[in-house]
Amino acid sequence: MTIFKMEFYKIYSKKIIYIGLIGSILFLAFYFWMSVLGSEYMYIDGKCYTRTAAIRENINTAKEYAGPLTKEKVQNIIKRFGYTIEADQLDTDVKTGNTKKGYYENSTNQFITENLTTKRFDGEEEIRLISEQDSPQTADLMDGTRTFGYTDGWGNDFREMQMMVMVITSVLIIIASAPVFSEEYALHTADILMITTYGKGKSAVSKILAALCFSTIIYLTVTGLLFCAFAVTYGTSGFSVSADLVFPDLAFSKINYGTVGSVLIQYVATGLAACWTTTCITLYFSARHKQSFTALIWGMLLYLMPVILNTILLSPLRSTRGVMICRMVIRWFPIYLPMNILSGFSPVQRYLGYGCSLLLIVGGSILGVRTYIRYQAG
Repeated sequence: MTIFKMEFYKIYSKKIIYIGLIGSILFLAFYFWMSVLGSEYMYIDGKCYTRTAAIRENINTAKEYAGPLTKEKVQNIIKRFGYTIEADQLDTDVKTGNTKKGYYENSTNQFITENLTTKRFDGEEEIRLISEQDSPQTADLMDGTRTFGYTDGWGNDFREMQMMVMVITSVLIIIASAPVFSEEYALHTADILMITTYGKGKSAVSKILAALCFSTIIYLTVTGLLFCAFAVTYGTSGFSVSADLVFPDLAFSKINYGTVGSVLIQYVATGLAACWTTTCITLYFSARHKQSFTALIWGMLLYLMPVILNTILLSPLRSTRGVMICRMVIRWFPIYLPMNILSGFSPVQRYLGYGCSLLLIVGGSILGVRTYIRYQAG
């Protein structure tokens, strides 16, 4: 335990980690305030409400229609509020944001307009509810088996900001993990450790465990802060809403994904697995190179490589079977792994991604330990 504490202290005591963490939290807070809350608005009889006032009114309205989503309920919502209009098509007052009396726009009728009408698929001038003939899968969302409620914030906004958290913490993890082994090579302390009581194996394993512990703490800390911000602002009632009503890609799958809460737990947990994978990959390169900067570059390169390959090489190509397989394999790597939860992929594809992560975690750890031990022996 003593050597583990020492290795853990060596990782978290670096000033650059604190500077990066504080800067990241401030950036996320600014983004939440300006972009997430700044985009909240709704109309009651032409009067515009924004930010927290809009959220409060949306919650109260959604409570009236919470529960099983049926076609009758959808029709009642449209009868009471009507369909929403695109923001650039509204005639609004420049100072107050108000529009003509009689116009209503809230999270409830906005959901209906964007997800359960012909607006979802085409540009018909006259919007109408989707029928079985238009799209059986979309029409099935109104069969009474799905639970409706207020989920603003926990959909695209939380997904987007949690993805930011995953990228930011992964970068910090790479910075923290890169010197774990290579710093000892540069300082020539690896040779000294060989003759200590702890020796080869215990020292290497303690480094791996300390790095994994650090990555877990930093990821869960920032994720916890983000969750608290959303929970305080939007509440948690939306966790009981059916996931396929909130995440559109899940609506076209035959699998029952459960509630928004269960899907978001999987999303966050998969992000943690991605952080562990990134940690072990970086540790492997740290054990191979005597310069921390080299290990840092390799860690960053391997983390960003799937995005580079997908964006530059695969995106312009026609979707042949080979290209589709390559895209699927790329989504097994850390930066894309959490997205698989919300993409409607089959369980087989997900398990393959988890298996790849497990292989990289175990393989990176074992190879890192072996490389470090062999260096000591030599």
